[in-house]
Amino acid sequence: LSKGWKRKATAAALQACYDEVDARDKQMSWVSGKPLVKGSPRQRLSIGLDKWLTRHHLSKRSTAKDRVADVANVVTVSWAEHCLLDSGALLPVDRVGHEVTDARQIHRFAWNRRLVPAGGEPFRLPRLAKRMAA
Repeated sequence: LSKGWKRKATAAALQACYDEVDARDKQMSWVSGKPLVKGSPRQRLSIGLDKWLTRHHLSKRSTAKDRVADVANVVTVSWAEHCLLDSGALLPVDRVGHEVTDARQIHRFAWNRRLVPAGGEPFRLPRLAKRMAA
């Protein structure tokens, strides 16, 4: 019985975090700066993977359980960008080029050159990623 209450409390905290992230990001991708569309998983193919809104946790939910509902740990991206971030091909970096796990420290996104060779990028990143007010 207590597990059910805990699960509901965790889900409510995560939804509150997502609501705050949606208000902050205004359905714009942190990676490309393009507007995104909300939809159900069934609609994802009709919307397009490059336009379907999803949220990425900078510190993985499975390893950083204390940061699951932390607004500074979540950014809005498209499904395609989310897959690249999860695979490590795309990295959030600070001004110096170090990988970061806090949305307030993200200066831009960069390709991981160990996985994506120069000239083999799936798309061009903007010179300066559209910085959201954290």
